[in-house]
Amino acid sequence: MSLASNSVLTTNLPKPFAIEELVARVHALVRRGYDTKRSVITIGSLEVDTAAKRVTLDSEDLKVPPREYALLEYLAMRKGRIVSREEIEDHVYYHAKEVRSNAVDSAVCLLRKRLHQGDHQFLKTVHRQGYVLEEH
Repeated sequence: MSLASNSVLTTNLPKPFAIEELVARVHALVRRGYDTKRSVITIGSLEVDTAAKRVTLDSEDLKVPPREYALLEYLAMRKGRIVSREEIEDHVYYHAKEVRSNAVDSAVCLLRKRLHQGDHQFLKTVHRQGYVLEEH
């Protein structure tokens, strides 16, 4: 099986299978996922460049510490969707053995202050559900 023809090989892989076929399918899935993603996520006047790890607000660079950036990037990739505290703990604090009970709340509070723009808040709390990053 040639690697050139692997873009259509993303259905279930029957057993037994050849390693070459598995590799071809993984390559196809990776290409499909990365070809469609843009590195800049725009939410109103907020831009998160995931490739450069850069944040701009109203076309001005915003200094964001690594932990807050990880949170912002995770929320930006899910813009407009509610993200639970547990999801944030799993994805932003994945390397920590234990996460303090207020760690997510503290990071959200700091990020919210950093992103504050007039009367508009990009980062909103949805009672008993989690957080959402949205334009308005």
